[in-house]
Amino acid sequence: ASLPKDNSVPTNTKDVSLVFAERSETKILPLPTKEKLMTLLFNAKSAEDNPLGTFERIFIASSSTSTDDIQSAEFFAAIEAKVPATFARSLKGTMMIGLHTYSKTIPFLMFRTESYEQTFDGMLRWESSMRESLSPFFDLGATTTLALPFEGAIIQNRDARVVRNQQGEIIFLYAFPDEKTLVITEHPDTFIEILRRLGSTKSIGG
Repeated sequence: ASLPKDNSVPTNTKDVSLVFAERSETKILPLPTKEKLMTLLFNAKSAEDNPLGTFERIFIASSSTSTDDIQSAEFFAAIEAKVPATFARSLKGTMMIGLHTYSKTIPFLMFRTESYEQTFDGMLRWESSMRESLSPFFDLGATTTLALPFEGAIIQNRDARVVRNQQGEIIFLYAFPDEKTLVITEHPDTFIEILRRLGSTKSIGG
């Protein structure tokens, strides 16, 4: 079940978006499991109807009266991510599940970290099963895609870890816009747009 789309952060929520989003939508999921959570997010992505170039934030609430979004520890527990305990502890509670309407609807995840080194080490350890954990919200096509290796890359002067298809195109990546923020997404242009929005926010805030 879901509540109507809205252009604002839910009233009285403890959370704030990690990057500006034009729209938001709240989904109700009392007891998130991997299958339920990823199916809910996949369906939200499939139903996406936003104008091109817009961001939408998906809130995962435990009930229709809750204004609190899912937290990072709960998210990783729900998807049964094979990550070290130090990784989970390195992340702050606030996270953002988002959709970028581009040539297609691109999913992204954002997290805040209190320890860049521990978070990056945890991501390296998670690489072997990360894409499986995030499927089908992240659409990686053929099963053979899951076996494609990560490699280092530079995107907008940021170090990134990327997966390329047979044509050399980036189809999955994670990177740090700064030492306090982690982004996971499918397309480099989504990461670049996140960088632009983060830069705009910093400029406005001084």
